Amino acid sequence: MRPVKLEEPEQLKEMRRAEGNGSSMQISPRLKTVIFILWNVVVIVAVFAILETGMRVIQHRRLGPGAYETEAVHDRFTGWRNNPAFRRADIHINRQGFRREGDVPVAKSPDTVRIFLAGGSAAFGTEGLYPEIDNRHSRLYNNQLIDYYLEQKLNQAFPGKHWEVINAGVSEYRLHQDLALIESVLLQYQPDYVLLLDGHNDIAGLSVAPANYDVYAATAHLDEFNQLANPRSVHAAVFFTYTWLRSNSALFRFMSDHLQLSTMRSNRLRSASHERKLTSPVKFSDLTPEEQAQFTSSHNQISFYLREVRQIHRILDLDGVKAVFLLQPELILTHKPLTDSERRLADYHRKVIGPLTVYSFEQFNPEIAGSLASAAAHDGFRFLDLTDVFDHTPGQTFSDSCHLTPEGNRVIAERIFQFLGDSFAETARTGATLSHHD
Repeated sequence: MRPVKLEEPEQLKEMRRAEGNGSSMQISPRLKTVIFILWNVVVIVAVFAILETGMRVIQHRRLGPGAYETEAVHDRFTGWRNNPAFRRADIHINRQGFRREGDVPVAKSPDTVRIFLAGGSAAFGTEGLYPEIDNRHSRLYNNQLIDYYLEQKLNQAFPGKHWEVINAGVSEYRLHQDLALIESVLLQYQPDYVLLLDGHNDIAGLSVAPANYDVYAATAHLDEFNQLANPRSVHAAVFFTYTWLRSNSALFRFMSDHLQLSTMRSNRLRSASHERKLTSPVKFSDLTPEEQAQFTSSHNQISFYLREVRQIHRILDLDGVKAVFLLQPELILTHKPLTDSERRLADYHRKVIGPLTVYSFEQFNPEIAGSLASAAAHDGFRFLDLTDVFDHTPGQTFSDSCHLTPEGNRVIAERIFQFLGDSFAETARTGATLSHHD
C-alpha cells in the first residue's frame, strides 16, 4: 500500500516559509510601546530602590536608625505630636512620645515625684534655626536640655525621692495644645507638677490674629490636617501622596526637607535684605497704618493668654497637680550681655520678622507677664517670668531668636530649681501629690 501523506497545518507552512526567507516574527507597535514603558518603570524603580537604600544606610550611620522617620505625626487631639519612631543621634523620642531616653510607666511608685515639662520647641530642645548666621548649634542632645539638668539637680538635692523630669515639649505648640496634651496624655501618668514653657508661639500668633481670634481655628497646619482627614479635591490626593512619601521614603524626605529649608532660608534672606529702619524699641509711629490697625486689633484680644492659663491651672488643680507657668526668654527682649553671635542673630531676626512683630513682642510680653503675676497671686498657681533669666550670663544662651544653647538650658533649670525650691523641699518631706486617680 502506498503511505498516506499528511497535510501540514497552514500555520506551520507559514512558519517554514518565514524561516526560509530568513525573517522573524513581527511585534506589533502597541506591544513595543508596552514593553518600552514597562522597561522604563523597572529601571526607575530599581534606581529609586538603590538610592533609597543608600540614603537609609547613610542616615543610619550619620544620625541613627530612626533618623529617616518624620519627627512628628498627626494627632486627633493636639494636631500633631512627637513620633515615637523618630530617633536621631542627638534626639531620642521614647515610646510614649516624650523626649527621654527611657520609657515612662503609667504606674508611679510611691517614692517617685513626677514632673512634666510641656511647651513648644524651646521646651523640646530644637536646634538653632538660623544656620546662615550661626551654624554651631545644629545638634542638641537629650542630656543638654532643661529637663535633664533639672532632674539631675533634684535627685542630688533630695536623694530620698526618685525625681523624674520628663520632656513633653512638642515643636510649635501653643497653650491650647498644651491643654489638649495634658488632658489626652499627661494626666494618666499622675504628674505632681506640670511646668509650661510658653510665650513665643502664642504671641507670634496673636500678633497677626484676625478679629474674633479663635486659637483653635488658627492652629498651625490646619489645612494640612483637613486635607488628610477630610479629602475633597485632587489637591488633597496629591498632598496625601506627598505625606505618604515623606513618611515612608528617606530619599524623598531628605529632598523635601532640603528644598523646604533652602526655600525658608532664601525667604529669610530676602526679608532681611528689604530692611526698614527700626528704632529700638520700635515705636507705634514706625508702623504703617495697616500694621497699626493690626496691632490694635491684636492688643484688644490679649486676654486670651490669661484665659488659657487659667483653664490649664483649673484642669490640673482638679487632679491635685501643681501648675507652673514659665514665660520664655526672647533674644530681642533680653538685657543680657550679648555675644557677637547673639548680636548678629538679634539684628537678623528683627529684620526677618519686621516691625509689627517686633513691636508686638515688645508690648505684649511685659503686659502678659504682669497679668499672669497678678492672676498667680489670686488663683494660686505659680508663674515665673524668664525674660531676665540671662541678665548676668556672659556666655551664649540663644541659638536663634528663642531657642537655647546647652548653657541657656542649664541656667533656666537652675532658675526653676531656685524658684520652686520651697515647694520641692516640701514635696520631698511629705511625699508626692496624690492625684484624684489614686
